[in-house]
Amino acid sequence: TRERLDLLREADALVTEGLRRYGLYRTVWQCPVVLVPLELDGRGEEFVVIRPVLSERAMTARPALLPTPLLEELRGAIMALPGVSGVALDVTTKPPGTIEWE
Repeated sequence: TRERLDLLREADALVTEGLRRYGLYRTVWQCPVVLVPLELDGRGEEFVVIRPVLSERAMTARPALLPTPLLEELRGAIMALPGVSGVALDVTTKPPGTIEWE
């Protein structure tokens, strides 16, 4: 829906701004932000997953280790968005995972 897309855009903008503030925007190869319809504790209906990865040629990728203060800021800002029930950090390598969520 339009509302879900707007929420995803807001969450993505928060992550992008955070990476820029911490000087990581050009270091992190990709950082998909995913919206999953999952309700936890009655707080909202959407769960946001952040997947920062490092790669050179996209054949393999490893998780980018973001500073704890940045993760805490992102958690707080994303949880403040209406309808968000939780935030997760995906640290799966490629392989076995893919860079983008499927």
